[in-house]
Amino acid sequence: LGQVFCGWLCPLGTVLNALDPYVPRILPRGVAARFAEFRFWVLAFLLVVAMVGVNLSGWLDPLVILSRAVHADPRAGAIAAAVAWGTVALILVLVSCGTRFWCRAICPLGAILSWVSLRAPFRRRLVGTCKACGKCTEICPSEQSWGRHAVGECFVCGRCVTACSSGALSLSFPVAAPSGERSGGRGRVSDAGRRRWLLGGGGIGVAALVGWLTRRQSTGSFVRPPGAGSEERFVARCVGCGACVSACPTSGLVPSFSLTRLGAAFTPELVPRVGACLPPCTACGDACFTGALPRLTAEDKLLARIGLAVIDPARCLPWSAGERCVICVDACPAEYAAIELRRFGPGAFRPVVLATRCTGCGLCEFRCPVEGASAIRVAPV
Repeated sequence: LGQVFCGWLCPLGTVLNALDPYVPRILPRGVAARFAEFRFWVLAFLLVVAMVGVNLSGWLDPLVILSRAVHADPRAGAIAAAVAWGTVALILVLVSCGTRFWCRAICPLGAILSWVSLRAPFRRRLVGTCKACGKCTEICPSEQSWGRHAVGECFVCGRCVTACSSGALSLSFPVAAPSGERSGGRGRVSDAGRRRWLLGGGGIGVAALVGWLTRRQSTGSFVRPPGAGSEERFVARCVGCGACVSACPTSGLVPSFSLTRLGAAFTPELVPRVGACLPPCTACGDACFTGALPRLTAEDKLLARIGLAVIDPARCLPWSAGERCVICVDACPAEYAAIELRRFGPGAFRPVVLATRCTGCGLCEFRCPVEGASAIRVAPV
C-alpha cells in the first residue's frame, strides 16, 4: 500500500497536516524536494551506529518523539522534558520550509516506507488524459506532478485525485491497460538509486566512528526498572518513549538525560527520593512495548533485584549522632525484611542492610527523614 501509514495513520504527520495551512513559507515551493535524499542518510547513520551497539533510533522515530512529548513531565526531569518538547517544536517549525518537511527530508521511518513503496501495487495511476492543468502539483504535499512523479515520495493521500478536474488520476491496484495507455505505475525511482548510496557511503564511516565514540562514553550508574537486565541490553532495546515513566504510580521513574550518555538519553531510571518501586507493582513492564522491560508477574516482581540500599554513616542519625531512628526499618516491606537493628557496643541500636534480602525498592530512601540527600540510598547492581 505504499506510504499509507505516512499519509493516513502517522500521528505526527497528522499534526503537521493540521498545522500546514497556518504556517508561512520561508522557502520557495520546490526547494524542499531537493532534500528528499537526506532521510536515507539519516537512516544509514542510525543503522551503522546500531551495528556498533548504540541505539539512537529513539531520537528520530516519529512515534517515539510524539509519545515522549506527551509523557514528558518537567517535575520528573526538566532537561528531558525540555528536549522532548523542543524536538516537537523544531519539527513543527520545519513546516515553514515546506509541507511536511520533516517527513520528506529527515524521518528514518519514512525512508524505510519509501523503499517499500517502490514495489507497492497500490499507487497513483494515470487512467485518463492529462490536461496539464497543474492542479495536482499545487495540492501535492510532496510537490510532485505527473511528469516527475516519484513513487517513493508519494504519501498516497489522494489529494491529487480529488483535485484533478479531468478525472485522469486514481489510486488503485494495477489493471490490464490497453495498448498505448500508461498505467503510471513506475514513476521516478531515483530515491532508491545507486547515486544515493554512493553519496551516503562517506557518511557511513562517520556514523561508525560516532557510534564507537558514543559507546566508549562513561557508562554512568542508573537504578533501572525491574526486569531491565544488563545495562547494555536495556539501552539497546529501550527507545526512551516515556510510556513506563508515565505509568509509574509513584512517579519514581524519571527519564535520564546526560551529555556523556546520549545513547541512553530518555531511558528510565528510578529515583527513590522521588518515589519508590512498590513491591507488587508491574506497571512499567506492562506499559513497555519494545521488550526492554519484560512483563513480570507479581511473584516474579518480588524477586526482581534492581539495586542495593547502602547506609551513609555520616548522615544516618543512629550512626552519626547516636539518636534513635527506625524509619527505614519500618519502611522496608515485610516481604523483604532487609533492614534490621543491631547493637554496636554500648551505643544505640543502628540499622544494617542485609544485602542478600534487599532488592533496591527504595522505600527506605524515600521515607528517610534526613533533609536533602537521604542517609540511605539505593545503588545500582
